[in-house]
Amino acid sequence: MWNPATAVLWESWRLSRLPMAIAMFLATLGGAALIVLPFPGEMGVTLTVPWVIYLAWFSQHWALKIDGRKGFSLLAGFSRPIPTWVLVTVPMAYVAASSAVTYLVPILVLRTAFSIPLPHLPVAALVATVSLSLGAFSWSSANPVRR
Repeated sequence: MWNPATAVLWESWRLSRLPMAIAMFLATLGGAALIVLPFPGEMGVTLTVPWVIYLAWFSQHWALKIDGRKGFSLLAGFSRPIPTWVLVTVPMAYVAASSAVTYLVPILVLRTAFSIPLPHLPVAALVATVSLSLGAFSWSSANPVRR
């Protein structure tokens, strides 16, 4: 790799690409089912956005857990010659961006397939913001080493 940030970004991508693809597939499939099924009024469309948001928020936090450990997911990074700000900033930015993409792709597919005006950019910003908060909370909640 050319620099440490690229290496950390690649490791984050390598750990989360399959769960992210599965979450996008499930969000698209579930959203289409909610839109197509006969719900009273606009209930199916109303349920589609929270379904996709839920999968976008939590897909990255499930994906970056290695062996079910709590806390920071790239523990091997501390043994590398990488500045701490790179080790923390790059995965946090990746979690925010990938969560927003995990929301945007299914919503845009459903929007074009069914010609329904679904919210995309403001909700994607909300998903990214909440993902940053969830990432910070989950990384700080690991059990401390007993002394």
